[in-house]
Amino acid sequence: MAITPLDIEKQEFSNSFFGFSKIEVETYLYKVAQEFHRIFQENAELKSKIEILNFDIEKYKKIENNLQITLLNAQESTQKIQNDAKIQSEQVLAEAINNAERIKKEAEENAKNIRNSVSDLQESKNRLISELKSIITTQELLLARKGFSTEQKILTNTENE
Repeated sequence: MAITPLDIEKQEFSNSFFGFSKIEVETYLYKVAQEFHRIFQENAELKSKIEILNFDIEKYKKIENNLQITLLNAQESTQKIQNDAKIQSEQVLAEAINNAERIKKEAEENAKNIRNSVSDLQESKNRLISELKSIITTQELLLARKGFSTEQKILTNTENE
């Protein structure tokens, strides 16, 4: 059974002939009650503070738990982003290599086609020169048979002009 400050204040003693002085006992009991009352209030305040602190501790534990979960999620997200970026960079690199190879093949094909065209043009030029030489030679022979020399014809043409 808990004794409260009020219990101490209300406590009464029986009178006896050779007993303690009633005033002294009551004064002392009053002082004890006051001290007990102070301790009782202090104890109640401390219990209240403990409750508040326990509540705060639970709140902070929840916040800490949420922060840990958030941190883990952030780490996982960071790892996923890094992995995705690595995969994407590898894909971009592979695509760039494929495009470079395709462009190189096209350039080589174009260069080959240009070389072939140049070669064809060179052959056509040589063929035309041969044909023109052949025509000129034939014409000189025809003119020579008719008694014209190519030198006379050239001189006559330049004088007439």
